[in-house]
Amino acid sequence: MTTRRSLAKVAAGAIAAAAVARTLPAAAQSGDAATITAHIETFRAAFLGKDTGKLAGLVTETLNYGHSGGVIEDKAAFLKAVTDRKAMMKSLKYSDFAVQVNGNSAVARHIWESESEADGKTTQTKVGVMQVWQKQADGTWLIYARQAFRLPT
Repeated sequence: MTTRRSLAKVAAGAIAAAAVARTLPAAAQSGDAATITAHIETFRAAFLGKDTGKLAGLVTETLNYGHSGGVIEDKAAFLKAVTDRKAMMKSLKYSDFAVQVNGNSAVARHIWESESEADGKTTQTKVGVMQVWQKQADGTWLIYARQAFRLPT
């Protein structure tokens, strides 16, 4: 004899099983996504502090680093630009993180908000950023490509 209580238990079990099934792939990738998110924070702090040693350790030798104004830099040019930066960066904040891992590659997106000062003039920047990460043979995640873009107004 089927009762409401037994139907409710069956339905609850089916819902729980479906929820677990949906989260298994995400749980399997959450370690890599968490690692990439931590690396993005390390990158932010290193960029703000002009720590080119740390930055060099977070990018591939074949880096393609794109700015929102269209300038594209390789690894050497990117690191030189950080070192030679004349503007004093007062703050750099990242928000709205999204990391999607697919095997040995990942796409990370975030919003870049900064305030800098040069020649007594303060500039505020807010752009979107997409990074492409590659998992290296040793398991390390590095930025292969990065592109900033203007946000819709």
